[in-house]
Amino acid sequence: MIFELAFTGKADTEVIGKANQLLAERTGVLEDKLSKNDFLVGDHLTAGDIACVSPLYLIDQTDEGAASHPVAKFFHDRLKLGEDRSKTRAWVRRIMAYDAVLGRR
Repeated sequence: MIFELAFTGKADTEVIGKANQLLAERTGVLEDKLSKNDFLVGDHLTAGDIACVSPLYLIDQTDEGAASHPVAKFFHDRLKLGEDRSKTRAWVRRIMAYDAVLGRR
């Protein structure tokens, strides 16, 4: 519900702040999980990785990458993973590398 409020109508800084707080809490759990494994379930890519990576990919775009698409810019401008999410960032890039390889087929 909080994420829906963050993305509808005029940007509400209080709601966006709460969304970022929830994101920090949830990605903290993800960060702990990824400190033990390269993927969400063991040592290989699963549907769980693919399902979970999409919104995080949009949030963790570079400024240049976010500017290339309005949806990415929307997420990038409002939500932040935080500085202490190195395992999560590496995981996002690892999953997105599969996308780049499969997209060439």
